[in-house]
Amino acid sequence: MNHSFPAIGWRRVLILVLLLQQSLICQGKKQSPKKKEQVDTMKYANLCATSGKTAGRVLKQKGDGRKHAVLKQLLQLSGAASVKMSESAQHKATCWILFDDPAHLTSGKRLEQRYALAVFYFATTNGGKALKWIKEDGWMTKQHECRWHGITCDMRNRVKEMRLSFNKVAGLMPRELSLLKDLVDMDLHGNDLQGVIPYNVLSGLKHLRSLKLHMNSFFGQIPSEMAELTSLRTYDVLYITRIGFPYHSYFLANPLEYTSQYIALFSFFRFAACLFLLTGELHLYGNYFQGKIPTELSKLTNLEFLDLYANAMTGTVPSQLSNLKNLRELHLNDNELVGRMPKSICEMKKLDTLVADCLGPNPEVICECCTTCCRGVPDPMCQDKPPKKTNAKTTNKKK
Repeated sequence: MNHSFPAIGWRRVLILVLLLQQSLICQGKKQSPKKKEQVDTMKYANLCATSGKTAGRVLKQKGDGRKHAVLKQLLQLSGAASVKMSESAQHKATCWILFDDPAHLTSGKRLEQRYALAVFYFATTNGGKALKWIKEDGWMTKQHECRWHGITCDMRNRVKEMRLSFNKVAGLMPRELSLLKDLVDMDLHGNDLQGVIPYNVLSGLKHLRSLKLHMNSFFGQIPSEMAELTSLRTYDVLYITRIGFPYHSYFLANPLEYTSQYIALFSFFRFAACLFLLTGELHLYGNYFQGKIPTELSKLTNLEFLDLYANAMTGTVPSQLSNLKNLRELHLNDNELVGRMPKSICEMKKLDTLVADCLGPNPEVICECCTTCCRGVPDPMCQDKPPKKTNAKTTNKKK
């Protein structure tokens, strides 16, 4: 019995072996760990020589081993450009860690989270000079950062919650917050945070379940990275909203009076009740968000409530939103959207409330299935549309 392979078979086997060998070589090259870039920290010996309390302090080549190790890690975390800029929050936090922090940390996860919180503090207080939080017990002291006001940690002393609502936190949100890898709850609403939401904060906080940024001053496009918040579940509540009032600063001095106006203007009772609903919700109303509605939002399949009311969204309503099979309410009014409401959204089985700018003889959005139609300035108003009548008796005109 002849067991020999045909010649053509051997050629195929040989080619296959060579390809497999080359593939393994390539994989080995890809998987080989990259050499860490060597940082000469002595180049930054005078980094803090003219920075506030640390003025006159320099890094020594001998006897400052801990500081050199810490500086090397912080340079890798934030980048040399940010750390070197004397007025940056990263620079101020670095100098505080090196010279003023009583904790005298050397390296590791605790250094990262303490540094991240320090950067946030300096970014939102201007170093405690021009701005000051209402309550900042423990911050920037010898106390463990888990005991700082608004910070809660787990059994491993990893930051899990950051709650600083209505605390006069003002400024830009630093990207270093993404270093809080174990964070599940971030509540910064009712402050004056400004600018855009850094994309890597959203993409870096993989375990984030609750994000409350409403009543701030964010603007720009809705970050597509929001779709990466995959930890949002049915039992989580997600708020990323802002109230763009011209009298926001008035609220800080008169919170009770302001809140009563807020209730009247934005149906706060419904909003507050949402905090206790076991649903997946995304509130983006009352911002200055611009651009098209990101189709990535369709990946948040547990959402039951999506509110984009009162922004500056443009373009048409994306049909991909119909992938949100659990959606019950969709609010799109008071934007600059145009076109026709996609048929696939009109056919969503669980959608009970659909609101758009579809009121008047020349509506911005043509929508036969909307439950409420609105129009904007100069004569803003909304009207509930009567439900479509389903005729039990079908009349046949043909005899």
